[in-house]
Amino acid sequence: MIHRRNGYGAPSYPGSAIHSLWSNGEICLFVQGANLKRLNPDFTATTILPGAGPGRMVYVEVAGTVFLTNGTIIGYLRDYTFQFFPEPKQPYKTPMVRGHMMEYFNGRLYVARDNEIWFSDPMALMRTDMRRNFKQLPSRITLMSAVDDGIYVSGLERNFMGGGDSGEAVLIDKADYPAIPYTAQKIDAPRIGGHGLFGSAVLWASGMGICLGGGRGAIQEFNRRALSDPGAALFRSFNPPQGEWILSICLPDCRLKKFLLCPLDRHISKGVSFSGNRASIFESFVQ
Repeated sequence: MIHRRNGYGAPSYPGSAIHSLWSNGEICLFVQGANLKRLNPDFTATTILPGAGPGRMVYVEVAGTVFLTNGTIIGYLRDYTFQFFPEPKQPYKTPMVRGHMMEYFNGRLYVARDNEIWFSDPMALMRTDMRRNFKQLPSRITLMSAVDDGIYVSGLERNFMGGGDSGEAVLIDKADYPAIPYTAQKIDAPRIGGHGLFGSAVLWASGMGICLGGGRGAIQEFNRRALSDPGAALFRSFNPPQGEWILSICLPDCRLKKFLLCPLDRHISKGVSFSGNRASIFESFVQ
């Protein structure tokens, strides 16, 4: 079901198996079961594509067109109507591949499919060249998010893909730990004060804390020092009467800090960010 805010009244749209909620302020999309739907202003829903598949749907908006894929289908939404990518007529050209992540950068559409990054022909976002329009990483891609001059990419290691021609771009190693999948959020870098960044930036969660990636491959790691105090111990406990998970940190000087974890409905994995006396889970829950 879809709630406007946790704890306030009845759900805005009742139902089960709802996920992949996305909006650009004008249209709101989600998946229920295996059907792609649009949430209407009166909180009813219209099915846009039945049988789209149960996988997580990802969306990218480019010039008023919403591109989307979930590993089962790939296509675009324009004027509230879904269309599959057309079959190209040129030799060696095919529709863009389906995948689990999608991004737009520098006139091309990018799709992550397992450990591969596929990119479209320039200014032809719906087609690719199967001979050369891809790069491979050693492992499944967990982050693919663009800033002004390149794309941050993560597999087993995090990389920064420089701008320019996609076929000649070099993956530059930036860290030895991966991003947590589906935690990336775009932000204007100047809104993060005190770091001297400019242009667009992306925030994501990792096992070492929250990371901020800006232009020129500049990365800030906000929590690494706070969570790497030698001698500190980390453990969690469950408080049955309130149904709360408690995260506790025992510091080397024997001080104990406790944080209330939210949400609380699944097994907690890594990706915890601290704020005051609360901890936010960015990813994750063991499925």
